Amino acid sequence: MLPAFSDDGKKVAYCVSRGSGNCQIYYLENKELTQITDNAGNNISPAIAHDGKNIYFCSDVSGRPSIYCFDRDTQELERITKNASSMSPSYCTTQNRLAYCQKIDGIYQVCMYDPKEDRHQKMTFGPGQKSECCWSPCGNYVLYAVERSHKQHLEVLNVLSGVTHTLAVSGNCSYPTWSTCYQEFPMVA
Repeated sequence: MLPAFSDDGKKVAYCVSRGSGNCQIYYLENKELTQITDNAGNNISPAIAHDGKNIYFCSDVSGRPSIYCFDRDTQELERITKNASSMSPSYCTTQNRLAYCQKIDGIYQVCMYDPKEDRHQKMTFGPGQKSECCWSPCGNYVLYAVERSHKQHLEVLNVLSGVTHTLAVSGNCSYPTWSTCYQEFPMVA
């Protein structure tokens, strides 16, 4: 479940429980399947970096959800968020950054991680629990769900200006994704 595809469409990372009760991350390239994780945690939501070298994912093996990076060259696993619960990683090739949601002062906010600079930055500040962020194809926007008063809606963050706009307020909207076919966000009524 939850597959992530490389930019060229030739590689895929996904999570599988295989009946053990814990989800593990697997990587498929050139018809060769490799198990990336093998631990007692749940490892979910993989995201493949632009070069296919790094695979980011969320795992609760440390006791709370955190974002990890697996380096395919060195076979090393690094925990990149350590201070608070973090989830929902989404990698952007054009920005070479990772968006994710992190619990800050009791509210999940959208944050960015720059792997080159090894720097984290909080990007949203408003009320409501943010979840399931994803990048636009151009890399200028991050789309995510926000839950307030038991209702969910979608918001989009312009990462260049820091301005946030609400996209959908009627009904309950969650698990957004952005197609590479559209330059704008289509709304289905």
